Amino acid sequence: MLTRKSQVWIETVIYTLIGLTVIGLLLTFAKPKIEEIRDKAVIEQTIEALTKFDSAMSDITVASGNKKFVFFTLKKGQLEIDAIQNKVMVTLKDSKYVYTEPNKNITYARLNIADLMIETEKNKTTNVMMWLDYNDRLDFTYDYQEQVKTFPSATTPYKIALYNKESIGGTSKVDISIA
Repeated sequence: MLTRKSQVWIETVIYTLIGLTVIGLLLTFAKPKIEEIRDKAVIEQTIEALTKFDSAMSDITVASGNKKFVFFTLKKGQLEIDAIQNKVMVTLKDSKYVYTEPNKNITYARLNIADLMIETEKNKTTNVMMWLDYNDRLDFTYDYQEQVKTFPSATTPYKIALYNKESIGGTSKVDISIA
């Protein structure tokens, strides 16, 4: 009678260990794919946010005095507003998803995207850079100053205020600030 009870417990422990091992192996192979899919979604959301930002920038440059607010969602990475070079850039570090061919740039209208491949001993990661370059048609400031301002990822969207101070001969002077 005692051996039968101990045999049941031993079988229970063995089956539990086998089950946990199988779950561990599945997670080992599934986790990188899950991270890749998550990073792909973040990249696509960022492209959409930058496209909306560019559309708002085009809307306000029609006439002096225009002001518009844009909500910019940044789940991962950092947003950089470079008023010196007139660029708005988002950098996603350690992305598991390769959006473009490594070390190549692609362009959609005004939006540029580049993947910079980084190899370490343990793994390969990619830094995805997306930027809007306004150097040819806009001169903008951040809080009325020529400066570079960096914002980290956040759970709530950034409310970005765009204000067209003046338009002279096809070039607009725009001020960007976080409201």
